[in-house]
Amino acid sequence: MKLAGFTLLELLIVLLLASLLLWAALPSFHHLIYHQRANAQMHSLLATVQFARSEALRRGDIITLCKSGDTQTCGGQWQDGILVFADQAGNGDFSPEDELLNIQDTLSHGSQLRWQAFGSNNYFSFAPNGFTHHHNGTFILCPANNDNRYARALIISKSGRVRLSRDTTGDGFHEDSNGDPLQCCH
Repeated sequence: MKLAGFTLLELLIVLLLASLLLWAALPSFHHLIYHQRANAQMHSLLATVQFARSEALRRGDIITLCKSGDTQTCGGQWQDGILVFADQAGNGDFSPEDELLNIQDTLSHGSQLRWQAFGSNNYFSFAPNGFTHHHNGTFILCPANNDNRYARALIISKSGRVRLSRDTTGDGFHEDSNGDPLQCCH
């Protein structure tokens, strides 16, 4: 019985070919990671906003979401965290008499999140009927590399309808509520 094996030259050629294939596939792999990360972060935010709206309807109270850097008070940046609370005073500020309902965790990987709205950019609220309380707007998520291909938006209408942005034109960029491509640089 004769044993078969590889020569050193054959092994080097196989390693070289495998390295070239891996090098060629790496950009696609990075694209997949950024794409999935952006989608996961937006779905997490979507769940938080839908929870707040459902609590407003269920409780018959004003439910507010505010940015929170310390998970104790309103303030900081949206990507630092979000408080969801029953806003007894209806003023958009978390106080001791308000009931804390949920805390949205910090966004990871250096992503930035901003709220563009009619009204305050520090908070928004759902009224007891599920409509936004005097304002509507859009959360825009930008990845750390500011590549607009991975920008995502969560669009909230005055009626309380919440929807995720999509790439409706097939150009690789998600659009805002006006149909314009999302822009990360501001």
